[in-house]
Amino acid sequence: MMKNKMKVLLTGGTGFIGTKFVEKFSKKFNLIIFSSKEKIQEQKIIKIIKKINPDVVIHLAALSGLKNCELDQKKAFDVNVIGTENIVKGCIKNNSRLIFLSSIEVYGSTVIKKSNENDKLEPISVYGQTKMKAEEIIQKYGKKENLDYTILRLSNVYGPGSKSGINRLIVDALNKKKIIINGGEQILNLIFINDVIQILYLIL
Repeated sequence: MMKNKMKVLLTGGTGFIGTKFVEKFSKKFNLIIFSSKEKIQEQKIIKIIKKINPDVVIHLAALSGLKNCELDQKKAFDVNVIGTENIVKGCIKNNSRLIFLSSIEVYGSTVIKKSNENDKLEPISVYGQTKMKAEEIIQKYGKKENLDYTILRLSNVYGPGSKSGINRLIVDALNKKKIIINGGEQILNLIFINDVIQILYLIL
């Protein structure tokens, strides 16, 4: 029965990762989706989390994309930092666990083959800076309020359903039989969408 399933609240659940997670695990968990294009207001999200009473909140909501965050830095801070802090406060008040999707951008410039999670965080983009600040907030509340949390620093998620980044190159290769590469010297660390949602499943 549904009441025996783990209740999971997905913020930003209509996005690329959230949609794929729902498609695969809608029968495994009791999933509730919350989606907002604006900053997640503190009192509003606290009430929502209290009403839903989730065992776990998977916080996917964010203003993503390096260019998007550079063009609207205030919104990036409001959504990615303040919004995350409000989610954290809601989790604490409801005693819900938190899974936060951060980004490899918190490291700044990296040497992929030599990088690991203990590297110093030196973000060079607004997006990376907001994700780092969000992580700091989660870690602070984790120590202060005993928040149970997991942080994932994802890199360049790709797969069916996404139209950004490497996905655009794949679509062009399939449809146009050619791709346009600018530079050609870049090395990217990619992760397939199915692997991401499997990781989330294993954490749950």
